[in-house]
Amino acid sequence: MASGVLLHILTGHTETAAAVTFSPDGRTLATASTDATVRLWDVDSGRTGRTLNADKYSALSVRFSPDGRTLATAGGERFVRLWDASTGRLRENFTETGPTRSLAFSPDGRPVATGGIEGSVRVWDVTTGRTNDILPLQPGGVLAVAFSPDGRTIASSNGHNETLSLWDVARAENLQPLTPADGGPVSVAAVAFHKDGRTLATGAHDGTVRLWDRATGRVRRTLTGHTDFVRSASFSPDGRILATSSNDRTVRLWNVADGRSLRTLTNRTEGILSAAFSPDGRTLATGGIDRTVRLWDSDTGRLDATLTGHTRAVWSVAYSPDGRTLASAGDDGTVRLWDPARRTARTTLLGDTEGEMSVTFSPDGRTLVAGGAPTVRLWDAETGTLLGSLHAHTRWVGAVTFSPDGRILATGSDDGTIRLWNLDLYHPTEAINRICRTVRRDLTHEERTTYLANQSSDPVCSS
Repeated sequence: MASGVLLHILTGHTETAAAVTFSPDGRTLATASTDATVRLWDVDSGRTGRTLNADKYSALSVRFSPDGRTLATAGGERFVRLWDASTGRLRENFTETGPTRSLAFSPDGRPVATGGIEGSVRVWDVTTGRTNDILPLQPGGVLAVAFSPDGRTIASSNGHNETLSLWDVARAENLQPLTPADGGPVSVAAVAFHKDGRTLATGAHDGTVRLWDRATGRVRRTLTGHTDFVRSASFSPDGRILATSSNDRTVRLWNVADGRSLRTLTNRTEGILSAAFSPDGRTLATGGIDRTVRLWDSDTGRLDATLTGHTRAVWSVAYSPDGRTLASAGDDGTVRLWDPARRTARTTLLGDTEGEMSVTFSPDGRTLVAGGAPTVRLWDAETGTLLGSLHAHTRWVGAVTFSPDGRILATGSDDGTIRLWNLDLYHPTEAINRICRTVRRDLTHEERTTYLANQSSDPVCSS
């Protein structure tokens, strides 16, 4: 190939060739065409080996599995098809919601990802035909996500088109939309599960806070008092109090049992964007537009401390599970770690230059995750070492949350998707073992930099 000599001109398609791909061994070329066929060509001779009637309308994408035994095709018809690459026999049909323009196999060949013309992204298990990794597109963007205590359900809110949904995590299915019986707006920017798993709290753009019955999808109570956009909702560890923060410069504490307003914490300068209880429930931390992190006594409502250092708005605050560290994510592109007992700054982590919108700790406290525009970063919470970055969202990430067992991270973005990530790989030993089993060679310098940030430059895979 170094000479640049033209080897073959392959003819046979009657319309545009929309996609081409080589088999892993390089001996076969597959081409997809708007004439609705996929053709397999012998690379050495240039002859057509087989023609697959791959689509009723047009074949737009074709990919070989990593082992070369399976061929995936998709196009204008609402199907993704898997073929035996040797015999041309159709193995499986997966039904899409619309035309599919792109395909990609994972390195181990089991999941195949599809991109739909209508904007959805799905990941299919080729052995079961199920799609369970990326939830369908939600036009307008995902503003908040929360796991149920058992980890089986995700609640997501969309502030732009008034959508509040419950999803089955294993099947990535929308269980039910939640709509208030009073017909009020559901334009939700904050969502939180109660520890009983049966109650869900939401905060809306109009200042309304609602408590929902998860089983029936009905509103149990509507809590009024905020006069502007509700930015966050957080239950106390014992589940008795709900804290909500708002652009109206207040945090309100509510009695969950009867819906009474217990007290109001007021920041007299700017709106409050986030609030989080300490693990013992005695302190409430808030982050605001005024660039400060404030610590409040949750029993009395007294302001105990004001932490300064961020140079722009503080979008998110989170306590470590042991309560010894407080993290704050700012629009200045930093994540700051604080000692809440001494009320002093501990570490500053450099995040996305366009700002960090959300932050959370893993349940074991070992990993800190922040979502920005549009990268999600993971750090070792003790050392501040960057463990890795997740590059998949196309717009800012406004919500990050862990499943209760810490194995799955859910991220919600303004690109309209919720993505579920298996974080076992972000413990370096497990990541290295998985990568080496997959690629069967050592990593290049670029691959080490991308996938194993801040790890040793020594060879990572044994020969």
